[in-house]
Amino acid sequence: MRMSRVIPNAALPVACPAQGRTTTGVVWDLVLTGAIERFDANYAFGIYNLMDWQYDTVPSTEYAQRTIRQRPRSALASLSLKF
Repeated sequence: MRMSRVIPNAALPVACPAQGRTTTGVVWDLVLTGAIERFDANYAFGIYNLMDWQYDTVPSTEYAQRTIRQRPRSALASLSLKF
């Protein structure tokens, strides 16, 4: 006869549902960078998701959601100076 040992508060394995599926998406980013030698400065200006495509991604199984909506268009501006 085989005895099984019960461990209090032990995590039980959980069956994960299948991950979701998403449609195909196209995301274009545009970033312009350069330098101003006179001021020893570098700059960057950019737009992410240029065409404002609405799309979802499939997260890992740790999330309750099967798909997660991604950010719409966003912008970036950066300036670095050396002195």
